[in-house]
Amino acid sequence: MATNTLTLFCLISGDSASSAFPLHLSAGETVGDLKKLIKIEKSPELDDIAADKLTLWRVSISASDGDAEEESVITLSGLDDKTKLGNPRTCLSKLFPETPDDNTYIVVERPKAASTPHTLDPHPKVAALLKQLSEMEQLNVDLRSTSISMAIMDKRSGGNKKICQYQADTMTATLEELRQLLRPHFEQFDGDDYVQVYLYQPGCAMPVLLSHDNVLRSCLKTAKDNGHKNFTVSLDSPAKKFSSYTWKDAQSQYGVREFELMPAFEIQPRSLQENEEAVLKHIVEDCVFKNKAYLLGPYASEATRSSVVDTFMVGAMQSYGSEMFLAQQRPMSGMRGHGAVDFAVVDRVHQTQVLGVTEVKKENFAQGLAQNMAELDVAVQQMKRKRVDEVDEDSGERIPASFKSYGIVTDSFSWKLVECSLDEGDVLSFRVKDIPGFLDLKQAEKDNVQKDCRKVFGYVLALYELMKTEIVNRSAYGSPSSETPPSKRVATSSPHS
Repeated sequence: MATNTLTLFCLISGDSASSAFPLHLSAGETVGDLKKLIKIEKSPELDDIAADKLTLWRVSISASDGDAEEESVITLSGLDDKTKLGNPRTCLSKLFPETPDDNTYIVVERPKAASTPHTLDPHPKVAALLKQLSEMEQLNVDLRSTSISMAIMDKRSGGNKKICQYQADTMTATLEELRQLLRPHFEQFDGDDYVQVYLYQPGCAMPVLLSHDNVLRSCLKTAKDNGHKNFTVSLDSPAKKFSSYTWKDAQSQYGVREFELMPAFEIQPRSLQENEEAVLKHIVEDCVFKNKAYLLGPYASEATRSSVVDTFMVGAMQSYGSEMFLAQQRPMSGMRGHGAVDFAVVDRVHQTQVLGVTEVKKENFAQGLAQNMAELDVAVQQMKRKRVDEVDEDSGERIPASFKSYGIVTDSFSWKLVECSLDEGDVLSFRVKDIPGFLDLKQAEKDNVQKDCRKVFGYVLALYELMKTEIVNRSAYGSPSSETPPSKRVATSSPHS
């Protein structure tokens, strides 16, 4: 609010709108303070009622509802848009973060007993019926309202720890608003703008993935209809970890056949520019140094192998640093898996679009390829669009777009390049290229080491060039959509080169 003073127009339920009276309060005062001030202002009318027995409602009364000339009587039963101010400790600044508009009033409801001070106590059965009628009236009010307030509980604590309060509208709530509310409480949001939110509903064993706004609104409506007061959420994907993927999983998930029969990825090493020749010399020197420092052989750890791979990834990035950057151990999550990837190539402008993923494996290339396929699947699904595409000049119809992500699977000696394509029909497919030969850093002749390094370096440059092209392709088609349905999974089979 722009000022620390709050002006509220109040009226007693059953009075006309023209009877509304203004009260000036500090924004730091509470609902309880407001009740006391109302009692003082309406003395002696409310002298026989304790301030804490008054019930306050925030209502919206349009000009037609409260026309002073017609002296319309304002009653709570005749108002749909109303919110009870229940907690006397709640600060008015929280209830009114902005200056109230001209249609906002505080309606004061007397306690039922005080409203009929001269009547005798009703018969117990009559009292029970009156109480039931009052509860039904309140339920009717609650059902007509679309607002909901729920406690957000953290699944990591077994659903027993409240992390924040969530106020939303079942008709207009957005997933982005919920994500912003959760962001300070979950470290998974750091470095992963696509982390997904899962909701655990009472009585359901499996969580609901809040994939888009309509799913969230449906869950909120169900919670309101059933009187649920808590929301238990998790950002820990129930999907598989990338590291647990096997070739059998890839066959089941993507419809591929044998590891050796993956479709061929047609890619050739790129010729080196003059400045890249200088970078190659540094790569060769670094590889020679590492061969002397490390035990580069079949028993070398993945960390040792990653240090060699890093030399080529960093070297090639010298030619593309203005468009892309490298991120090691970048967290990724999606419907097909989650985990930190060894190397991710990210669009420097948006810093959220993963263009490529490199997987370093100590052994078992089939598992490494399966793992990389799941990683590339998640990367390309993050870019799936509401296809606001180019229009065909002849037919006037929109031309659908396709998107790609690229990967490397290597043990630092043998290298495989992977292309993941999401076509116009949301069909996902993969192609693979084996870089001929292998990188042998133990050769006595430095010229032979340089020859092997040149070959690998040229292929990595070629792959980066495709990633650069993909930045332009992606930028032409708007923003990522969370409402696009899951892709169909199809892959053709032809031997790769």
